[in-house]
Amino acid sequence: MYNSIFVSLVVRFWEFINREYKRSFLKKIVDSFSRAWEYLSNGSRFKSIFTSRDYLIEKSFIYKGYASFIDFVNRVLNRVRSYIEKNSDSSIIYKNVRSLFSTKVELFRTFFVFTLSFGLGLAVNNIIRGYYAGRSYLAIAVLVFLSLVGISLKENYKDIFKNSIVWRIIYSIFSIEEEFSHGD
Repeated sequence: MYNSIFVSLVVRFWEFINREYKRSFLKKIVDSFSRAWEYLSNGSRFKSIFTSRDYLIEKSFIYKGYASFIDFVNRVLNRVRSYIEKNSDSSIIYKNVRSLFSTKVELFRTFFVFTLSFGLGLAVNNIIRGYYAGRSYLAIAVLVFLSLVGISLKENYKDIFKNSIVWRIIYSIFSIEEEFSHGD
């Protein structure tokens, strides 16, 4: 139904929440509220103005819980961001990290330098520990080779990724597609 794995996981999660809500204690409370409201407002014109086919009480409880959680997360992240922005001018670590990830090219260079260092560190660790043969050296050689190739690409990352089949597969997993009608 959905091309994006992320979107299909979110839809499955939402369906799970709906199934569990139908069996929950909260739904029993909401249903008893609804029945009491129906009994008390039977024949009321005021009720007929504000009632609809949607169950507003049920949706409002779920929405309020979700909205309060998202608001809490946003407040925490905003406080962290404002603290970092306020103290970023005097922070040596923040300046260095910002320079490492300032552009996409710097991001890729940082990643490839990290993988090169990681691969060489694994090789040195294996030599020190006495592991002189095995498949781990093949994996290390591939890791070092790919990171050296990545470092040598310089600024051509965008063209290479745009033409890469693996990148297109990964991109399609996280992209949200528009649904097209097929002449219906």
